[in-house]
Amino acid sequence: MGLVYHYITSAMSDTALQQIFALVPTTLSRYRRFALEILRDTLRQLPDAKIEWWTSLEECEEDTNLIVARHPRLRGAIGGIE
Repeated sequence: MGLVYHYITSAMSDTALQQIFALVPTTLSRYRRFALEILRDTLRQLPDAKIEWWTSLEECEEDTNLIVARHPRLRGAIGGIE
């Protein structure tokens, strides 16, 4: 999972990942795919990881107002992560 963490959170090239984790290209791609599948399946089972879209324009506008209240210089945002 450390491999996937590095892959998701950085702009690290595959070559750098290969060096860090001492893996050849084929093994790196297999491990990455396998770990991403595990992460996907795990997140699908966690209610707090669920992404929900607004059910109305008013709900979207309420979220936008909350964002602007906290970050006054940020305009046009339509959502956030809790």
